[in-house]
Amino acid sequence: MTTAELEQALALRNCAIVQDGDRFALVYPHGYELRKRAHDLGAINRPAALAEAWAWLHPDLSNAESVRKVAAVVAGDFGVTVEDLAARDRSEPLATARRVAFALARELTNAPLAVIGDLFGRDHGTVIHAVDSVRDQCDTSAAFAARVGTLRAVCATALQSS
Repeated sequence: MTTAELEQALALRNCAIVQDGDRFALVYPHGYELRKRAHDLGAINRPAALAEAWAWLHPDLSNAESVRKVAAVVAGDFGVTVEDLAARDRSEPLATARRVAFALARELTNAPLAVIGDLFGRDHGTVIHAVDSVRDQCDTSAAFAARVGTLRAVCATALQSS
């Protein structure tokens, strides 16, 4: 699907991608959760906003399958397995990989916090903490932000290709 086709599909659903300077947001016509997620997109780039729109427009992938795809990409980048991400081990780089997987799964899929947490043997509060932690670390480390940005693009591509 091209960018133009995606934007046309968004228009048919009364959704829009809005640009404010270098920030983009998805604006949905209904639902607090979707509006909150649109607000969360405020600091990311247009390709990631389009990836989020793509994930929302294609509900044929189950939430769990989408989260597993994100986890597989992140695990591969950090040199761990998806099973390692669900382990109780808190050592580095495993803990960082897990937090990044939580954050990207939350950002790029429609999966509720509880579903994301369940797939890793964690609760929704842990997912919230991880998302905040990754956001904070991206704010303080340009190298980490770049790595997460690259992973975001790879995950979005993996979700689109299925």
